[in-house]
Amino acid sequence: MLTRHVDLSALGLDGIMGLCDSMHVEAQDLGQEVVRRNLDTLDINDLIHRLGQHPHPNMRRFALELVVGHLKPGFVALARLDFFFRAILFDVWPERRLKKSVITFLGKRGAQDSLQAELATHILGDFVRTKGRADFELALQMLVNIKLAFPDTVSPVTLSAAVAP
Repeated sequence: MLTRHVDLSALGLDGIMGLCDSMHVEAQDLGQEVVRRNLDTLDINDLIHRLGQHPHPNMRRFALELVVGHLKPGFVALARLDFFFRAILFDVWPERRLKKSVITFLGKRGAQDSLQAELATHILGDFVRTKGRADFELALQMLVNIKLAFPDTVSPVTLSAAVAP
């Protein structure tokens, strides 16, 4: 009914978030469709931040898709999503594909500048300290890459003299 009788693009960000915040997957999917059609007219950083607070797995996947594809460069944009990244990494019923995407994304962003390196190292460092086996090696690899790019970053990873730049 909504798709036939309402111009959903006229809802604005708050209206679209109303659809996305629903606990009904059909409404979430409709919200995702509206977002994809109107990406150029929406404040993508505000949208990403708000979607990152949604607990439903369906919306986490979509939010991560937007984060990876559209998150503004720099520390501030990344720092606003600290809780989102941790929610995915420390979920008691994790979705492995999402975890791998977050780890890889944090590794890439952490290698861009020292502030992002500190944040990514802090999140990934907490993750590798858990007893989980899955994705441990990937997270450790990202920490090493960040440490190589920014040797002064405080990290659970220590480089030997033979490897240190």
